[in-house]
Amino acid sequence: ARATPGNPRAIGRGIADWERRYPDHPATRVLVPQLLQYFAAARGYPRQIALLLPLRGPYARASKAVLDGFLAAYYAHTGRSAPVEIRVYDTGDQPADAVQSYRRAIRDGAGFIVGPLRKEAVAALAHQAPGPVPVLALNYLGTGATGVPANLYQFGLSPEQEARQAAERAWLDGRNRALVLVPTGPWGERVARAFEQRWQQLGGTTLAEQRYDPTRTDFAGPIRRLLNLDRSRARYRALRRLLQRKLQFEPRRRKDADFVFLAAFPREARLLRPQLRFHHAARLPVYAASHVYAGTPDPSRNRDLDGIRFCDMPWILAPGPAQRALRSELEHLWPDQARHLSRLEALGVDAYRLIPQLPALRKNPFARFEGATGSLSLDADGRIHRGLPWAQFENGIPKLLDQVSVPTSAPGPTAASAPEPITTATPPVPTTTSP
Repeated sequence: ARATPGNPRAIGRGIADWERRYPDHPATRVLVPQLLQYFAAARGYPRQIALLLPLRGPYARASKAVLDGFLAAYYAHTGRSAPVEIRVYDTGDQPADAVQSYRRAIRDGAGFIVGPLRKEAVAALAHQAPGPVPVLALNYLGTGATGVPANLYQFGLSPEQEARQAAERAWLDGRNRALVLVPTGPWGERVARAFEQRWQQLGGTTLAEQRYDPTRTDFAGPIRRLLNLDRSRARYRALRRLLQRKLQFEPRRRKDADFVFLAAFPREARLLRPQLRFHHAARLPVYAASHVYAGTPDPSRNRDLDGIRFCDMPWILAPGPAQRALRSELEHLWPDQARHLSRLEALGVDAYRLIPQLPALRKNPFARFEGATGSLSLDADGRIHRGLPWAQFENGIPKLLDQVSVPTSAPGPTAASAPEPITTATPPVPTTTSP
């Protein structure tokens, strides 16, 4: 299933071959029925799928990347047994436009709806209580949202999920006492809050946190405060005044911290990591989310990131054969987009491939779908969670780390990669409409 995720016929042949070769293997009794169940579910594409995206305005580039990934996955499938029509609706700039596009898609006969993309549009659509047609929103409702419709699924590239996984990885690596360094602004606050909440749940301690201005290049101030170097210098000055003579002095950073959780984008991360080293924290481990990595190899520039541990999607760190083929195609067609928005292309790929898997994921909360964006599971509120692999920068190159089990209250077994859905042999050209 992992080797041929885009070819359901090959998956079926592989299952039959396994049963012939290993009739007495325990997996034949346990895993094969599970795979067959997923394989049966994978045939469940509707005749018409509506894709709701803001094709104009500030989110147009992001929407195009999602759309291109979605269509790449759509056209990549073989063994299609029935026609599937993709209709693309421009949701405009306002949440009300997304609701209007949703209603139009329903009138046009959509059997499944993917989108909208913006968080505000998802909230507006949820407030309308979608009818019987299931919706896979490409963002998440706010924390604590109530009255979520049963057929509304939420899927996206949540920075909060990645921050929580950073806390989990640090805990599993034996860390106990954290320092937190995040940018000023709403994004930094969201990431810091998600990390610290999960860190406290695990039993960890946050010793200190600092904000830095991402528009600057010199971060000495927040770094010194984070590492208590200002206190060290203050003690030196007090002692020099007391003794009335010059003293040999070397600042000492705090020794009670086990690691730093860093929230940063590539430019800032390439500046922050060397400055942490300069301020006597070269041996202090640094954990981060995917945002520190631009997603494309650049060893000469990324050597400044050496030592940082970070999580990222398989599409970036360890793509399988089918994912590599799709990435190569997208890089060939839209090289600039693939360099800067590749993760959104992967979101589109998984949005398409998830459609027939959602009923099985909802039925079994321990099931996993091995997607381009992560190992995907579904909770009781319809939120899709991404389990991510981990890597560490060495000589400017991300090197995969051993993957460890995430501490959850109900750690279910990971199913083998779910067979990919069967779609049409000759898909029609998708149509685009505006509200």
